[in-house]
Amino acid sequence: MICLADNDIVHGDLACRNVLVFQYDATDPNKNLVKLTDFGLTRGSKLYSIVDSSSMSTMTIIPIRYAAVEILRDSNKSNYSEKSDVYSMGVLMWEACAYGELPYSLSHDDNDVRRRKLNNERLQQPTSCSHELWKIVNDCWYPDPKDRPAFKNLKTSLLTIQSQSACT
Repeated sequence: MICLADNDIVHGDLACRNVLVFQYDATDPNKNLVKLTDFGLTRGSKLYSIVDSSSMSTMTIIPIRYAAVEILRDSNKSNYSEKSDVYSMGVLMWEACAYGELPYSLSHDDNDVRRRKLNNERLQQPTSCSHELWKIVNDCWYPDPKDRPAFKNLKTSLLTIQSQSACT
């Protein structure tokens, strides 16, 4: 994600379903390989240009349960940023700690999920999520994107708690 952010590319659909993990050494997690997939909602890349065409679809696809609140308020292209992906990364970390549970799984209506998120109702801490990781997850969900960490800072925080847990 740091590479994408450094190249002004917004993934737009971060979720566990779009992360592949290949285990190469069961005794050394640092030798595992992680790949990000599904770039279908990617925005901001300099590889693509907006083409003015009456045949273009006006439909906007938003993964409601993972989307940042600023995207839910207004899906204007200017609201997509590294920080909107960071918000989704927080949901991805919650999802991983909840063993793949769908975020807001008790709500079957995306409009209800959208309303709840806009009212700043957050997902609850999974029992398997440490307090240190939960703080990082919550940092990803600040309502103001400027208050969320950049992916470089997020990496540093995650490596810190990883090294602390290895020592205990």
